[in-house]
Amino acid sequence: MYDATVYSSIQHYNDNTLNVCLPSTYTFIEKVIDELIAIHQEVGVELTTYHIGADETAGAWVNSPACNALKSSNPKVTSFNGYFIEKVAHMIDSKGIKVAAWNDGLGDTQASNMPKSVQSNGWSMITEGGHKDVHAQANLGWDMVLSTPEVTYFDFPYQSHPEERGNHWASRAIDGFKVFSFMPENLPAHAEIWQTKEQHNYSADDSQHRLTKNVRFKGLQGHLWSEMLRSDRQAEYMLYPRLLALAERAWHRADWQLNYNEKGRVYNQHSNVFTEKHIQNREQDWQRFAALVGFKEIAKLDASGVFYRVPTIAAKVNDDKLDAFTPYPGFIIEVQSKNSEWQAIENMQHNEKINAVRARNHHRIGRSLTIGE
Repeated sequence: MYDATVYSSIQHYNDNTLNVCLPSTYTFIEKVIDELIAIHQEVGVELTTYHIGADETAGAWVNSPACNALKSSNPKVTSFNGYFIEKVAHMIDSKGIKVAAWNDGLGDTQASNMPKSVQSNGWSMITEGGHKDVHAQANLGWDMVLSTPEVTYFDFPYQSHPEERGNHWASRAIDGFKVFSFMPENLPAHAEIWQTKEQHNYSADDSQHRLTKNVRFKGLQGHLWSEMLRSDRQAEYMLYPRLLALAERAWHRADWQLNYNEKGRVYNQHSNVFTEKHIQNREQDWQRFAALVGFKEIAKLDASGVFYRVPTIAAKVNDDKLDAFTPYPGFIIEVQSKNSEWQAIENMQHNEKINAVRARNHHRIGRSLTIGE
């Protein structure tokens, strides 16, 4: 029977979603999994985890005769997405492979119907109460890998600026300092230091959705969605150098990071758990990290031919004097006066009118900033 459902994916595709109510769908998926296992075996690399995605295409299967028949014959099927994930998860588990999926899709399943070993990638937005979903699935004993979009999605721009490409549905910008400032062990506490994408303060109540004592997250994952990227250079620009800050937070716990409060509490802009002392210690730690990036890691990226992002300058004119700095040291600050060539800021004439400023090193030139922009 013909499925007349009309829908569109987030990428504006239609008719690209497998019908989860057809037996042939699972025959196809099993064939794909078996081929992937064979490919891994051929090169001597064991396939231990397989991420099935599992975020549903909204509106799919609404008018599917097969789905209508399935629901009539099996009243326990309350979510087609959950039905699909449970079936595929057991298929993958039967082959000795751990299933992984996004936490929202896994939220459609019955935990009792899932295999014992599951990886959940928690991408629910922290600024919209996402810590509750992340905590709930971690408490099930599943391996929780943090995929917090406000700080780990590198298809978002470094700065909110027309010349900086990137998506913005979860955050207007993600720079290296924001990634560095992430506190993976205490998600609700970010209500003290973050704002929503609309730049509003928010509150995070952890009193009713606490992590069970001794439950820990499995890890932290960065993401670069490529549907809006057109070249390797663009991909490298979006990844570096902020990927280094992600590695720092994934592999090193700083003294300024807040411990998780197992009793639960409410965090907001006025709760003051992240004290002035924490802020000072974080700033000192950032200066240490930024110096390592600017003086050591950038040179390694240059040597490897990586098209990293040269930082833009923070600049302001105060009393006819230009104050300018870069977030990472090691770059030359250049200025441009009216009808003149670019020159190092040290060579600027007194009271010279400055139109623009930029950073550069021996290999690359950064995006210029118009003074007063």
